[in-house]
Amino acid sequence: MTTRFISVDDGQKLTVSALVKDPTLIPRRILDIANNMFVADKILRPGPSLPSGVAKYFESTPMFADDDVAIVEEFGQIPVGRNSLGDVKFLRAVKRALAVLISQEMINRNDVDAVNTQINQVRNTMVKGIDDAAMGTLLGNASVNTIAASAAWSSSTSKIRLDLADAIKSVADSTDANGGNFGFTPDTLVINTTAQADFLSSDDVAKVFVGNVADQNPLLLGKLGPNFFGLDVMVTRSATLAGKALVLERGTVGFISDERPLQATPLYEDRPTETWRSDTVRASAIGIDQPKAACIITGI
Repeated sequence: MTTRFISVDDGQKLTVSALVKDPTLIPRRILDIANNMFVADKILRPGPSLPSGVAKYFESTPMFADDDVAIVEEFGQIPVGRNSLGDVKFLRAVKRALAVLISQEMINRNDVDAVNTQINQVRNTMVKGIDDAAMGTLLGNASVNTIAASAAWSSSTSKIRLDLADAIKSVADSTDANGGNFGFTPDTLVINTTAQADFLSSDDVAKVFVGNVADQNPLLLGKLGPNFFGLDVMVTRSATLAGKALVLERGTVGFISDERPLQATPLYEDRPTETWRSDTVRASAIGIDQPKAACIITGI
């Protein structure tokens, strides 16, 4: 009978000695899950290249050409659409890194739990660090639309759906420097784990799940569905988003450029200290080039 292995954690339990003897096992365990955990990668598109570690981009470039589409008669020349660019900006890559360290004593005592704890901590902290940077960059951009919640989302008087509707309208009505509408269509809601708990217990949310969707009620399931009010819901551990929610057009609001994509080195030995280590590194630049494609809801 053939045994199928779904992940590197499946199969026979490994000893610490075995982990050290296969230098690629620990980095694979780190990268296996981490690559799918970054909310930053889900809301930001892959950005421009980083020659010398610096990205050049234009902020708030209009989404439409300066000229209307032309009606061209037979044999007529098709005009070139003139275009405008936003303000030029420059951004440098920042390297974020953490290491997993295994000692000779951990091998001798086969302290697998200590190794797994480090792997989980490094993986989660790397994800949180990148997400914190993305949320901080968005929240720190003065051009992002901002509205105040009607009431705290934990309150019995909260009107979460109204707040979302106001945020969607704020993004959809955004105009460029020439007064033209950007044409953004917000499709994503980003909240942190605290706001998620308030969302789950909200009567304002629960009361729309009636009839044939009653079995999808968050109060019943104890979890959020993937979509609410026409928005894909994403939850981050980022504390930077505390007390706030983001409504945005995913993939338009900004970018993340990797000078060095997420990587974890094979275990390598340091004999003087009797240790083996794997270094997890990601060097990236995060830019918000269409800040009006997002709206911050404060006071949630």
